[in-house]
Amino acid sequence: MKTGCLTRWVILIFILWTTLLCIPSTTMAYNRLEVPKSNMTETYGKEFAKIQRILNQKIADKALLKNAVQKLSTLNDEDMRLISSLCDRIPQSDSSAGAEVAFLLVTTLIVFS
Repeated sequence: MKTGCLTRWVILIFILWTTLLCIPSTTMAYNRLEVPKSNMTETYGKEFAKIQRILNQKIADKALLKNAVQKLSTLNDEDMRLISSLCDRIPQSDSSAGAEVAFLLVTTLIVFS
């Protein structure tokens, strides 16, 4: 009886936690407006080039690649640095499990940011 109650509480806390993480805060909206899109390559030149190189290497569909690059221009500073650091973990010729997981995280961050 107590285990069922404990399980329900854990599930409820998990649902509340994920709901709160998915709700964007006002500071996130402010950070997105902080860097103009025209200065994107000037501000994040190295990071942007690194991410674009990895995307070009892994994505064969040109329309999907174009959408991903357009989405990159809307990301804030923190997201760009995080994605760039994940791209450091993806070697050019390696298709190990770690590289695939890092690329999966990169694509997830681009899609959901």
